Amino acid sequence: MDESTFYLLTKLTRILAPKGSKPIQLVNSTKKKVVAYGTIDENGKAECFFFENMKSESFIEFLEILKNIYGKYVLVLDGAPSHRSKKTKGFIEEQKGDIILEFLPRYSPDMNPVEEVWKQSKREVADKFFEYIEQKREFVFRFIEENDFNLNISDYLCK
Repeated sequence: MDESTFYLLTKLTRILAPKGSKPIQLVNSTKKKVVAYGTIDENGKAECFFFENMKSESFIEFLEILKNIYGKYVLVLDGAPSHRSKKTKGFIEEQKGDIILEFLPRYSPDMNPVEEVWKQSKREVADKFFEYIEQKREFVFRFIEENDFNLNISDYLCK
């Protein structure tokens, strides 16, 4: 599991254009954002859920959503502050073993397959114009839902 922020701000990228022409790209310079929480299940299927921030309250809400979907589960994740906060620890204790958090070693994004999902998603939206943050959120959601990222979980966790 991992989080990533998608900004409405348009990222300018290089494009091919006829020599001497001046390509025009629409841009959105607002700083609106959406935070995606991503998971990959044991079959390699990626999913994402959107929140306004990466605070403990949002993370706990995410954990509750997963509990409603999966019941008991083990979640492999990094050591972000919201994952280790007092609020989160208290919530996990209340679950009485229904939710188990397994932390990756520090500074090891290469062991987290969701990083590849974010990389491909951000590449896909990089040069696209979205007028509203809701449009970008929907585009990212559909991209993740519709794509098979060919991720073998054991390739990441057995490094």
